[in-house]
Amino acid sequence: MDADHAAPAAAWAPFRAVRPTCGRDSDEEENDFFFVPAVPFPGSECLLASLTCEACGTRVDRVPWPANTEALEGAVEKARSSKAEMIALRARYDRAIAAYRTLWKQFYAERGDGRYWEHTVDLSEVDAIPSDTRKTVVDMRVLAAAQACREVALRFPGQDPAGMLLAGPFRCALSLDRAKGADQRYFLHLSVSIAIGLGHLRQIEEAFLTGLYFSATERPSLYGEFGQTAPCTHVLYPMLGSA
Repeated sequence: MDADHAAPAAAWAPFRAVRPTCGRDSDEEENDFFFVPAVPFPGSECLLASLTCEACGTRVDRVPWPANTEALEGAVEKARSSKAEMIALRARYDRAIAAYRTLWKQFYAERGDGRYWEHTVDLSEVDAIPSDTRKTVVDMRVLAAAQACREVALRFPGQDPAGMLLAGPFRCALSLDRAKGADQRYFLHLSVSIAIGLGHLRQIEEAFLTGLYFSATERPSLYGEFGQTAPCTHVLYPMLGSA
């Protein structure tokens, strides 16, 4: 990809969050936020975090990306959070995963020979544009929907995607496809297009979206290509299938 599209070093700086109710900014020193961090799964490039504005009492569950292990350890040490609160945050994430897992299974059952884009998990209202200056923060539902989609897709080798995940302006479809000319081999195939405007994904956008579906340890095995007939980016992860 073009060097101009690379993620700048500043993108790895600490994240910010703005309360949806009172509009307070976590970067302003006079505003006090209660921060509960937790790691969602091993090797993830994302981090679960619950932030509560102590002025208005609003709590939101968010996913900061990319996760910085050293910064995370420091945040956990400084955070005024108990183990019970971190367990509760992870429990909310697990419930979201379960709900989306059920929905993706339903999509596979209902789609039949229909078009997969007729079934969607619509989170298009979520701000999911990766930040060029600060760590990106999105609604926890985006990570839960993506990870649940992956879990279910692995159970349906060789089938078209069950549906699409609309995350902000991005349209994401995931499937476990059979590789041509190779017996018993499949690959996870993520196709991403942009709902508003045309053109290829910037490197930071591709890194963010693949971070929702794939772990940091899988990233070296990812390889991408641009669509030849549609403005899509295809990201493939080779893996063995048993079917």
